Amino acid sequence: MDLLLVTPEEKKKIHEYYNVDEKQIKEDVMMIKSWKEKQPHLPDTLTDDLIEKILLRNKFRVERTKHKLDNYYSLRGLYKDLIQNLEKVIPSQEATTYLPLPKLTPNLERLVIVKIMDADPDHYEVIDLVKFTIAVQEVRLLYDHDVGTRIIYDAKGVTLRHMMKWNPLILTRLSTLVEKAYSSRIVGLECLNLPSFANKMMAIFKLALRPKLYDRIMIHENLESLYKVVPKEYLTSEYGGTVGTIPDLLSKNTKMDLLMVTPDEKKRIREYYNLSEDQIKEDVERIKSWKEKQPHLPYDVTDEFIEIVLLRNKFRVERTKQKLDNYFSLRWYLKDLIENMENIIPSQQVNTCLPMPKLTPNLERIVIVKFLDTDPDRYSIPNFIKLHFAIEELCLRHDYSIGTRFVYDFEGTVLKHTLKWNPITLAKFMTYIERSYSCRILGFEFINCSTFLNKIIAVLKVVMRAKIYEKVTIHEDMASVHKVIPKEYLPKEYGGTMENIPDLIKKWDEMMKNHHQFFVKNYENVLLSTSLEELRPLDVNDQGGFGVDDDFIEKILMRNKFRVERTKQKLDNYYSLRGHLKDLFQNMENTIPSRETTFCLPIPKLTPNLTRVVIIKIAETDPNRYNTPDFIKHHLAIQELCLQYDYSIGTRFIYDMELCTLKHTLKWDVSAFAQLATLVERTYSCRIFGYEFINCSTFVNKIMAMLRVILRAKIYERVTIHKDITSLHSVVPKECLPKEYGGTLDSSPDLLKKWDEVITNHKDFFVKNYENILLGTSLEELRPLDLKTKDQGVFGVDGTFKKLQID
Repeated sequence: MDLLLVTPEEKKKIHEYYNVDEKQIKEDVMMIKSWKEKQPHLPDTLTDDLIEKILLRNKFRVERTKHKLDNYYSLRGLYKDLIQNLEKVIPSQEATTYLPLPKLTPNLERLVIVKIMDADPDHYEVIDLVKFTIAVQEVRLLYDHDVGTRIIYDAKGVTLRHMMKWNPLILTRLSTLVEKAYSSRIVGLECLNLPSFANKMMAIFKLALRPKLYDRIMIHENLESLYKVVPKEYLTSEYGGTVGTIPDLLSKNTKMDLLMVTPDEKKRIREYYNLSEDQIKEDVERIKSWKEKQPHLPYDVTDEFIEIVLLRNKFRVERTKQKLDNYFSLRWYLKDLIENMENIIPSQQVNTCLPMPKLTPNLERIVIVKFLDTDPDRYSIPNFIKLHFAIEELCLRHDYSIGTRFVYDFEGTVLKHTLKWNPITLAKFMTYIERSYSCRILGFEFINCSTFLNKIIAVLKVVMRAKIYEKVTIHEDMASVHKVIPKEYLPKEYGGTMENIPDLIKKWDEMMKNHHQFFVKNYENVLLSTSLEELRPLDVNDQGGFGVDDDFIEKILMRNKFRVERTKQKLDNYYSLRGHLKDLFQNMENTIPSRETTFCLPIPKLTPNLTRVVIIKIAETDPNRYNTPDFIKHHLAIQELCLQYDYSIGTRFIYDMELCTLKHTLKWDVSAFAQLATLVERTYSCRIFGYEFINCSTFVNKIMAMLRVILRAKIYERVTIHKDITSLHSVVPKECLPKEYGGTLDSSPDLLKKWDEVITNHKDFFVKNYENILLGTSLEELRPLDLKTKDQGVFGVDGTFKKLQID
């Protein structure tokens, strides 16, 4: 948050100050949550972040924190007259300010300036100062992270008439709330510019403050005295500092004003994705760990930024990594649009791109796009895109919603505007919005459409993905819009109850002005990411270096009955053992299932028992064309794809021996088949539920003898020889078989043609897969020494897999 900056380094120092680490903090948070569940009088809006903030304010003492949490909810109810109407506080219009300064001091303290801004005693009310103070305390409890508060009380302009309005009882109640409800640790009260009646002021302070706090009052004769306690550079310009002027800081708009998300809404969004605070923190840490290994990405990525990108990608970690990479790398192509963003003044643009301040009941952010100036000669697509990207930059850091619903108001649009639309530019714009800024588009609501609507729709069809184009709705009137977006979430111009568009845009003018330095730094990062691109790791692709995304790991976990240690072993096998047979993985992209002499065909439908049926059959009657290595390569290609996409509890193989002759079996390489059986089980984690043999020949005994050699005893027991198709149907239902086997699915040739297309579409995957196998082989020397002999345990025989011999 801009107005309460806390860097990761400062946060780390604070934790070191209290001698706690992340693990200990998480444990303390869990203890308090466990205690909270037994406190029915406390509400359910308590987040892990709030608990951590109150722990911090109580020096990470758990029992004291429990007590202060109870106070937070109970004392505010007791003093509810001081809490009412806090939303009406406008800092820049208050007679007295209570202003936290944006930077922490070297001692990790938050400075707060208390000072009269309007010297007229008739405008002064102590209750207004109390409400302002409490409002700031509420915000600080959500966003601040410090070891304590040092208050600078500037009494310049205070007269006896002001002091006559001081009510010791109200001030005592405020002091109680600040300390006991908000757990604010006041480390000092520095008084400046005290009047001649300072003794009377001190007498009131002595009544309102606890003795321990009263002893922390220090009276400064001049600024030099103050600088001995507070370094000059952490003060405002009025006190010789460099953090800006008091009026500028007071007038700053923050994300709470223009992109409001209440704690309850944030909680509901997390519940929508079925995620806890701890899970999100773990995901953030995983991405931070990944990012440390990406030297081509800039370093200014906060936890909050990562969480928002996670949210925009439905908390899918691998997709978030890809989108983060896109965000930093792809924006270089837009650098001309990102340059000088700091000079954008929304109210002076021809178009507006205006986010509404409140989330809808569906937790969506509404964004209105419309013409402010209908003169086509002033209209510029690049200017509109630059404004849109600037808004996205801010939303990516401050918004927290499940997606965006755009309201496009075409009032004032003429044919001359559309002639300036460049479909290629707009298509790129849509790509960057989705792929760089991770914007989840929930809908486009079109209103006030013109007579040439068909031309607009034609352009949209070109620039949008089909999935997004389907989300376009054309509304005849506002009543239709209100069925999608309730009135209270729209501006007055659309029958809503929010402020009108010009007033909201003026606030965004201020927002842009306050983020001037952010946009300057942002452009520098875009240029930096260009120079860092050459540092990108060579093995980075869409799924990370070795394709280990969450989905991939989950599939291997499932294939190993969700046993973590076994899964680790199988993952290790997957990357290391394939290197021993790397020749079989070379040129896999050239496999054409329908042309193989023996095909390996997964059936598209799972059985009622959730198993995947795979049919293996010799398709070529000429034994001279039969080739064992080709079959194994084809089989392994199918296993690679099943490991990426299939989700079943196991595999049941049907071996159709109809065209198999004795001459075919003479070409069988028993050692190669043994290697295949081992790879299928130990590398691809294939859970074999059964081998169903049909159409067996008279020499089936020879086949069984070979199987007994190459299969583990447990697997061999799952071999069944079926006398007819009816027997097979007792194991595999008809509806899960192709037509040739009495089933209702497509014929095997038709299914094989579909697999031809699948292999063709995965050519790049197989090329990259082979490169990874070669890379894995070269990395094998990095294996920890105590694991280098594990091959013997995997295969149960001495020697390496490559030298495996079968008698």
